Amino acid sequence: MARVWHKIPIYRDNIPKYILNGAIGVYFIAVATLFVLYRSYLMSLMWVLIGGAFIMMFFYGSKQIAAKWRYLHPKRFEKKLFQTALALRLTITTLLYGFFYVMTDGFFDFEPADVEWYHEVASDIATWFYNGNLNIWQTFNIVTGGRVGLDDSGYPLYLSVVYILTNKSILLARLVQCVWSTYTCLFVYRIAQRHFEEPTARLAAIFCMFMPNMVIYCGLHLKETVMTFLTLWFVDRADALIINRNFSFRTVIDVALIGLSLFSFRTVLGAALFLSFAMALVFSSTRLIRGGRRTLLIALSFIFVVTAFSGRLKEEVMTIVNSDIRGQQRTSMQLRYGSGKGSGGNRFVDNIGAAVFAPLIFTLPFPTMVNPDGQEQKLLMHGGNYVKNVMSGLVILSMFMMLFGGDIRSLDAEWRKHVLPLAVYLGYLVILTFSQFAHSERFHQPILPFAMLFAAYGLTHFKPRQRWMWSLWLVVIFAICIGWQYIKLRGRGY
Repeated sequence: MARVWHKIPIYRDNIPKYILNGAIGVYFIAVATLFVLYRSYLMSLMWVLIGGAFIMMFFYGSKQIAAKWRYLHPKRFEKKLFQTALALRLTITTLLYGFFYVMTDGFFDFEPADVEWYHEVASDIATWFYNGNLNIWQTFNIVTGGRVGLDDSGYPLYLSVVYILTNKSILLARLVQCVWSTYTCLFVYRIAQRHFEEPTARLAAIFCMFMPNMVIYCGLHLKETVMTFLTLWFVDRADALIINRNFSFRTVIDVALIGLSLFSFRTVLGAALFLSFAMALVFSSTRLIRGGRRTLLIALSFIFVVTAFSGRLKEEVMTIVNSDIRGQQRTSMQLRYGSGKGSGGNRFVDNIGAAVFAPLIFTLPFPTMVNPDGQEQKLLMHGGNYVKNVMSGLVILSMFMMLFGGDIRSLDAEWRKHVLPLAVYLGYLVILTFSQFAHSERFHQPILPFAMLFAAYGLTHFKPRQRWMWSLWLVVIFAICIGWQYIKLRGRGY
């Protein structure tokens, strides 16, 4: 029998039945409604079953595991979390490997442009390595013609090392991704432990363990799983440094090196993390850090961002600021959601810009549940996107509780206790809002674990008398599901 750690009130560490039953019920009601409205374009039964399975896995799995592991000691909980999350990811990644082979006659997903480039570059580097050229960076520049910037180099270089160690095995490379995603769940638990009550930390980790998009991305051969792992690793180490006041040379260097590595994956993300770290040092309660060390760490954070990466960062930021943001988002949306019947675009997309995305950014992306002209990749992700849509209601609730639950100017204000995770999450969302990728689940992926963390906070502080709010939110989600399919079809002439 597992050793009891301490008693936790049941209502604070589990999912009420009305939450999971409502979320699952609304999904199938939406599918039935779309069957009536758009029968000719509704996704096939296979996608309904896959999406429904992922949705039920998340809600029923989270509820059952939260109840089963309620009284485990934290160390025992971490061990069970790691073992279960890894087993789940290894299983689904292996199944996806076979699924893609059956569906595409290959081992990559339905939109393999980036994936094929990563694979080809890494394969070429591995081949050169086997032939005696041990300078991987030199080989990378030769293979790519020296035309690849720093922010595009991290993942192909990482993948080339994995290929060298696994004899260019695609499956083994994806199974390694499962390990990084599992550690991401563990980092979420430890971050949440420092900031919130134990029930919130456990639910946050369990949500990440079952979150469909985090699981599916392990099998997509994309850089987002590694990038998410590095993001959470950075926040975990930086958060421990701030809260535990452990300012040794090693802890500071660890944080700096992890953060710097992210610039080789996505420059703006690396900059956002260092600036969030600086904000945590400035705005956190003064009880956490005082004196010269605080000033030194703030200065170092800005130096890393402004000096070391000023050129590339300035280029990316100025691209966003000086370009036609609304036009960028319109073009990106049209590329993602296509031009139907030769019309050249979606006429509804012309009215979508940053002003529209801003209030929806916590909930985006919306699920694709119709399939007029080849939307397989989005159909694969639709169950996970639906879960994110539903859980975003709890995220929004948590934001209101933290930011407006008291005197926001006070040093004891709730948000001041959680500046680092809040700054990373909200800061990156602001960047997405004013970019062309606000509706891309790939670009939401690095901060998806933070959405699960704040959703867990919202759930553990959700009071029974607020049940009407959940019912109202499910009505909103139902309207979003139906309305989004209308936009996709009618806006393209169907």
